[in-house]
Amino acid sequence: ICIYRLPKIIRSFQTRYPEVEIYLKVLDIADFIPLLSDHTIDLAFVLEHPVNHPQLRPELQLEAQIGAFAVPGHPPADAATVSAADFAGVPLILTGRDCCYRRQFEADLAKAGIPPKILLETGSIQVVKQMTLSGMGVCVLPQQCVQQELDRKELINLEFHTDYRIFSQLIRHKDKWISPA
Repeated sequence: ICIYRLPKIIRSFQTRYPEVEIYLKVLDIADFIPLLSDHTIDLAFVLEHPVNHPQLRPELQLEAQIGAFAVPGHPPADAATVSAADFAGVPLILTGRDCCYRRQFEADLAKAGIPPKILLETGSIQVVKQMTLSGMGVCVLPQQCVQQELDRKELINLEFHTDYRIFSQLIRHKDKWISPA
């Protein structure tokens, strides 16, 4: 998710503070809490449920709209509204198993008694998008990741309503000093 939010933030920061060096490391979600806790890293930018940890403090929380997307005409794209049951037998192109919104989507399917038909799973949002754009299945992603494709009408937002409460968050150790920069 960093590739969609961070470039604008980093560009603005570097314009204001060109002397500050930024080192960006991509981590799995499970890795950032211990690294922040022991001060190995200064900040973590994550897409997850609100982080609730006694040693960590969110500096920023922006809710992410999670949706199901497909190319026009791909089932169940023509439905006025889509329920979990409508995904029965539909090929799914999903993010990795540790992804918070994928876990919630699969829980919705399980509640409806629908086994997911997973065509592909990958940690790469770009791969998920490209496979979906090729018409191979339906994906579940934050809307900001597919906004350009929605604007160009290459993908459509299925009317599958979620209440996943997922946030882009900038997290730091509660005792970490933050410079005015």
